[in-house]
Amino acid sequence: MSGSEQPSHSNPDTTDDQGSPHSQIERPAFLFCKKCGTRHPENTYRCVNCEDLLHPVPSQKPTVIVREGGLSMILPKNNPYSLWAYYCGVFAFTPILGVPLAIIAIATGVMGIHRFKTDDEAKGMLHASAGLLLGLLAIILHIILFKFIDHLDWDFYRSLVQGEIGSIS
Repeated sequence: MSGSEQPSHSNPDTTDDQGSPHSQIERPAFLFCKKCGTRHPENTYRCVNCEDLLHPVPSQKPTVIVREGGLSMILPKNNPYSLWAYYCGVFAFTPILGVPLAIIAIATGVMGIHRFKTDDEAKGMLHASAGLLLGLLAIILHIILFKFIDHLDWDFYRSLVQGEIGSIS
């Protein structure tokens, strides 16, 4: 088959090779290589004979659709302050590091809320707010505990530990 000859295509919805209608019979669609004329199924990308492209190369980049949901709804996007605020607020209730973590939670919570309001692509308002509130609660709890500890009678507890009070004779 020469390059100028193209195989004849008959419309498969109207007639078959003998000219009789066959609208109920579907035939697979084929492509023919423009370079060598080899016949290929329609979903073939390159010619198996000469490796020429059978379909034109798209002129535009494919459109990528990003769906909001899943992990992108859980983790704050473009707002690391929100995550810092949240985790520091959660761990601000630990005994030794509680006060510094609470202060960090409050500061990063405020920065996370500010980033959410000023940056259109930033997410994480809930994380920043939770971190801010947890930090404030942890500070209040630590102040109450420090006041309570300050009023304890340490001699009484020391004597309990040493076994001086209530020992059985």
